Amino acid sequence: MKNQVVGRVSLRSVPRLGGSLLLASSVAIAVGCSGENNPTSPSIGPGVSLSTESSANVAEFPGGGSSSTLAAAKTMVCHVTEGTNEFVATSVADSALQAHMAHGDLLYSPVSLDRATFTSSLNAAEARLAFDGILTTSWSAKSHPVQYIEIDFGSPQSFWKIAAFVDQYPSGATSHHVMLDGNAPAFSWIGVTNYGDELTHKFETVQTAQKVRITTTQSPSWVAWREIQFPTCG
Repeated sequence: MKNQVVGRVSLRSVPRLGGSLLLASSVAIAVGCSGENNPTSPSIGPGVSLSTESSANVAEFPGGGSSSTLAAAKTMVCHVTEGTNEFVATSVADSALQAHMAHGDLLYSPVSLDRATFTSSLNAAEARLAFDGILTTSWSAKSHPVQYIEIDFGSPQSFWKIAAFVDQYPSGATSHHVMLDGNAPAFSWIGVTNYGDELTHKFETVQTAQKVRITTTQSPSWVAWREIQFPTCG
């Protein structure tokens, strides 16, 4: 299990060779804890939704970029940036697909929530709100730790990252532990967090799991999440 120390800023974890982690500013998924009876907690405007994937222009890729190639694009791939472990989702022409696969790209297969079910230690009826893609909704256990929230996709799904948006007031030390398919925690977010922080973890390889559970064992506030996502590329 990897322990990721977080601070009072938006963070993301990026694996290094050898398995150690770096922290950097990010914009992705997020977990959190909501304020208990907090009339002054921060808020955001209505209708804020999240985009799960970044995208790129085919013209950036070797062997692609003509208008005819763009017009003929039919297949979505996760394109790997040269010399990095970073992926972006994009469309490529079927005629160029083999070259992209040889380059190290992966077929794009976004996580499906069509058959997903959601549960939590408390207030399970609203657990789905942490996975609806909207930042203005959230799930709250309406109680302090220890609490958990879990998604069952209904079938195994593959993803590179887990991202979560913090819904916490007041700020303070928190510990969140992420389990895949009921196994020992794959990693943990541990540190001082604040409302609005974005916590992300990028795995060294694509992970495939049917269930993901996030258990919060320490927080100064009620346990809650604004949004939790599972990018396929990124």
